[in-house]
Amino acid sequence: MNNEQESVGCIVGAVIQLKPNCSKQQYEKLLEKEGLEIHAQGDQQRLVVTLETDTDGEMIETIEDIQKMNSVLNIYTVYHHLDEFHNETEGWTWR
Repeated sequence: MNNEQESVGCIVGAVIQLKPNCSKQQYEKLLEKEGLEIHAQGDQQRLVVTLETDTDGEMIETIEDIQKMNSVLNIYTVYHHLDEFHNETEGWTWR
């Protein structure tokens, strides 16, 4: 991994559609995903979430991992934001 990749922060907002037969155990496994935060949960097995990773590549892997979970029907990306860290004085900027 190069320094440019290490200095990027990635945030994605998404909706996760769970399968109707999702068990509590499968749901809890989803909650264990690092960088995943649930903001709302609907009556029809939908979760509004944000995902945070250090790089864009890690985000792709995380989304693919979630999509492959037995409890997940689909994941819909709503927004995708990248920040880049320049240095201590300039800080983070939108990329």
